[in-house]
Amino acid sequence: MLQAASTAAAPLITGTRASAQLLPRKIGFALCGLGSLSEHQIAPEFAKTAHCRLAGVITGTPEKAQGWQARYGIPERNVYTYDTMERMAENPDIDVVYIVTPNAEHPEQTARAARAGKHVFCEKPMAVSVGKCEEMIAACKAAKRLLGIAYRCRYDPNQLECIRIARAGEFGAIRTIDAGFGISVGRPVSGG
Repeated sequence: MLQAASTAAAPLITGTRASAQLLPRKIGFALCGLGSLSEHQIAPEFAKTAHCRLAGVITGTPEKAQGWQARYGIPERNVYTYDTMERMAENPDIDVVYIVTPNAEHPEQTARAARAGKHVFCEKPMAVSVGKCEEMIAACKAAKRLLGIAYRCRYDPNQLECIRIARAGEFGAIRTIDAGFGISVGRPVSGG
């Protein structure tokens, strides 16, 4: 997942390894939503990336913010609530907001992050309707910010092999593909 984030950030570093080595610092991400996915999968991976770092958090739960500050060394100036996201405009530590909240909240949070001058990386699904997706795209275009979606399948080895097989025509002309994948996400919880 963070591989996708690092790849999505490539335009920020002009897409070449040589220019990435010239960066004065790693690209600063603020996680918007501190639920299970952020806590157990995304945040721990930042320590493993060459070009990205966890720089801030956005949450509606002050207690969560305190725990994250202690665990990841996040300074108070890099902690925001959903109501104070616009203040990130004054924070050069944060380059990208990684939105990991319920799907219906993605459009508003994307627009707010973009208006604050931050690029946006958003968990899938992008939004709950085509119209809402278009709003997100328009908000980022208006703010001249990049918008990426965390869709790991573009980098998944199994997916890449299926694409290779289909393109090579190993089974003849493809007429239909029927596939499925699912996970148990448990009971929904509020906050984040």
